[in-house]
Amino acid sequence: MYVMYVIRSESTGTMYTGQTGSLPKRLAEHNDPTSYSSRFTKRIPGPWVLVYQEECATRSEACRRERWFSPEVRTKVIASLKRGTLRCPREGAKVSSQSALFSLQ
Repeated sequence: MYVMYVIRSESTGTMYTGQTGSLPKRLAEHNDPTSYSSRFTKRIPGPWVLVYQEECATRSEACRRERWFSPEVRTKVIASLKRGTLRCPREGAKVSSQSALFSLQ
């Protein structure tokens, strides 16, 4: 199983979308200053917190969801979740942290 995820920098509010086969390992890599598996999250100060995730059956599906979840779409989905007008944008989707979601700018 693969996961498409959105993380947010607690210090800047910047968001990042990715996909992985092991979400706990990947989140640890984003927050580890010695790991350079993601240059984007190394240029922006963290810590990075999980805001949203979607489970996908295959890696190609996770990649498709990552591409679809562009910054414009991401902003609309998260705003709808904050307002409570969109409960679950897709089967297998989860809001990972209410505090992280509601602290978005």
